[in-house]
Amino acid sequence: MENKVLKYNKKKFFIGLGGYFAGSILFGLLGGEDMAYRLLAGAVVAGILAILSDLYDFKMYPKLKKKISIEDKDERNQVIREKAGYITLKMTITALFLIVFVGAVMEDGLISYGAAVLTVFILIINWTCIRYWQKKI
Repeated sequence: MENKVLKYNKKKFFIGLGGYFAGSILFGLLGGEDMAYRLLAGAVVAGILAILSDLYDFKMYPKLKKKISIEDKDERNQVIREKAGYITLKMTITALFLIVFVGAVMEDGLISYGAAVLTVFILIINWTCIRYWQKKI
């Protein structure tokens, strides 16, 4: 069954990605030029395809939904997600600091200030979440 969960996750990723590109391309072919609406069209098509895929998968494999919920609550998977999230946070902050540095070297204040504000925002959210979970657990 774990193999089916892995296939389900891969399928959902590629359906979402393909749906996004299909929606964006379809929007462009229909004459749309606004990038915000193109992004929205891609997200809508990806969401619709993901929902339809879930309905199909859960209808064809009724035990799949239960297996997914069991794996979500598994302590080993929670630790793995926690470690992956921590490393992702550190890499994102490092990338943003590099963007701040490159923006300063290129004398582009907008890029530097934007990346700096985003870095501070991420750090504040991280700190708030850590404090919340320390009190809750």
